[in-house]
Formats: sequence, structure tokens, C-alpha cells
Amino acid sequence: MSEKQTKPRRKEKKKSALLLAIRYRLEYFVVRMFICVVQALPLRRCWDLADWLGYLFFDVLKVRKRITMENIRAAFPGHTEETYNRLAKQMWQHLFLMVIEIAIVPRKLHYNTWRKHLQLANMVDTVKLMLEDRPVVIITAHFGNFELCNYAMGLLGYQTYSVARTLDNPLLNKFLLEFRAGTGQDVIPKKDSYEQIVGVLQEGATVAFLADQYAGKRGCPVTFFGRETSGHKAIPLFSLQQDAPMVIGYSIRTGGPLEYEIAISEIADPRDNHSEIQSPLSATQWYTSAIERFVRRSPHQYWWLHNRWRPPYRRGQKRKMESKAKNKAA
Repeated sequence: MSEKQTKPRRKEKKKSALLLAIRYRLEYFVVRMFICVVQALPLRRCWDLADWLGYLFFDVLKVRKRITMENIRAAFPGHTEETYNRLAKQMWQHLFLMVIEIAIVPRKLHYNTWRKHLQLANMVDTVKLMLEDRPVVIITAHFGNFELCNYAMGLLGYQTYSVARTLDNPLLNKFLLEFRAGTGQDVIPKKDSYEQIVGVLQEGATVAFLADQYAGKRGCPVTFFGRETSGHKAIPLFSLQQDAPMVIGYSIRTGGPLEYEIAISEIADPRDNHSEIQSPLSATQWYTSAIERFVRRSPHQYWWLHNRWRPPYRRGQKRKMESKAKNKAA
């Protein structure tokens, strides 16, 4: 290729990089301005703002409305369209209130004030496990204010690692990492994270996973709200291979802004010969069913906008995936 041909391409790449950098800065500016506004508002006004934003995104902009409504209809058959619409709008309102809460948490939630905002339930056995010289795997979902779980654990002096996807915008990603690190929480980037996760588990650390999204072809077949989908079998593999108890945890809004219960619903220890977690396949279904149970407690606090269910597996694929999972566990 001649030099004359390569010059325009270089200019195009530089232009694209410049536009992307401008976009990232604009996004960061909008987010920081939004945070400045909500930090200046009383909590009651934050609720009103979340309601308005929920109306805007659901009724006016119709953001991910089709997939959200499809998921809700399939999960709760037999209800009216009015009920489905109300649940979807409440989900958006909850989502924005959660974002607002994340913005105000560093100012409102401290060691001396957390009891005003958080209730802890069924935590004794989990704390005992975390104090032992053993790794612990915490499993949660996009439900309630999931960011508060690890934040609160760090606030109380328990160091945890969370596995999270790196945001495309590096400025926003750095900002979110600083929030998560505010109480000593460490973040492991999700991409190519296997060796790092194994390393910290071997050191006896506690690692938290968001385990409710579609796992693709590398996952294993599970049933969630009556429909087959793909679950993350790597999570129970970490538990079985590293002798780490699996703990199902969640946060659920109990009242107004920044009022939550943080609870442990179920624990499965590989040492107890728990029949439901003796293979990656059965363990993945176990934690998926546990997630469904706490989502049913307050459906509007779950992120129905995710494409959790994809087209059915091709004929024979489910059997092939089950066979692979059994072979890995052997």
C-alpha cells in the first residue's frame, strides 16, 4: 500500500480517537453533574427525581421496553397488561433510585450511621466462614442495590473482592472503581480473570459474583423463572475446586431511599456433601433457583431489561454441555 493511501487512514483513525475521547469526557461530565445535583437534594426529592426518570425512560424514550416486557410477561404469566407495565415502570424507578443512592452513599453511609439505613439478616454463619482460613464465594444478582452489599461488608471491616466488567468509558470506570474501593473493596476485571480469581481464593479471600446474566455457549443449561437459559458454571467450579462455601446474598429495599435489608438466604459448603452442589451443573441450577426465590420477593427490584433468556439450545447441545460439565468435575 502506498504512502498516499495510508495517510487518509491515519487521519481517520486520529479523528475517530479524538471523537471518542470527546464523547468519554462529555459522558463523564454529565454523570458528575448529575451526582452534584443529587448530592444537594434531600432524600425525598431524590425519590421524586427517580420517579420522573423512570417515567421518561419507560413511557417516553421506551428504552429496552420490548425485551423488558417480554421478560416480565414470561416470568409472571396470567396477569394483565396494566400489571406488566406498572412492574416495568417501577423497575426503572428503582434502578434510577439505586444510581442516586450510589452517588450519595459516601456522604450518608459511615460506620456511625449505617444502622440508620441498613438491616443485616442471617449474617452470623457467613461471618464465621469469612473469619476462618478458607475462601468464600458470594453469589448475588442485579437486584436491590447490589453495590451496597460489598460496600457494607468493607465498611464493617471485611475485605472482599468483586468480579466486574470494565466500563468502556475509562473515566467512568475509574470513578466507579474509586467508589468500590472506598471501604477497601478490591475489583477483579471480569475479562481473563480466571488466574487472578484462583489466586485470591487460594489465599483464603472472599470473592463476590453477579451471577444472573446469560452465560452463552460456555455456560450450562439452567431453568430460571420456568425458562431454559445458560448459567455461569465457572462460579461453582471455583467453589468445588478451591473448597470454598457458596453463599447466596442480596440486598432488598425495605422503605425509602437508602433503606435496605442485606441478607444471606442460603449457604452450601462442599465439605457437607450437599447433594445439590456436587457437580457444576447441579450447583449452577442451585444458585439460579436461589436467585429466583429472592427476586420473587420484590420483582420490581430486579433488572428485567437484561436479555437473560436467549433462543433455545440447538438439539443435542444441552446433552453435550451436561456431559462436558460432568467430565470437568470428575
